[in-house]
Amino acid sequence: MSPRTDISERRRNQILDAATTVFVRLGFQHARMDDIVEESGLSKGTLYWYFKSKEDIINAILRRLFTGELENLESLLEAEGTVSERIAGDPHPARYRPGRVPTRQRERSSHLSCLYVRRVNHSLVDGSSDSAVGHFE
Repeated sequence: MSPRTDISERRRNQILDAATTVFVRLGFQHARMDDIVEESGLSKGTLYWYFKSKEDIINAILRRLFTGELENLESLLEAEGTVSERIAGDPHPARYRPGRVPTRQRERSSHLSCLYVRRVNHSLVDGSSDSAVGHFE
């Protein structure tokens, strides 16, 4: 990976992390791009270089969230041993025990999942070709 790609990926993640914080705090509808700029500490130009809208940002957040979780679950399916042994061998076993997942993480995942479901429902209702479902193939 070239140094430029590494910086781009770090900036992109910096924006997505800031946006997640803003969306959780203010809600998607009330959040503004300016709020994300402020939270990220980056310039408005940098934000718009990577993402043209809040919709682009939420799609990227959800893609990152679901892709990571799917990769983790696939690795568990491919692992040797019983289900209990596989989960015990996972570096983050708390994710499979809801009572042990930190409240803040549970709230964030729940909130983002709700946003995704709303986005999919909206796309299905209005017949939009820019369906959120297509972003998670």
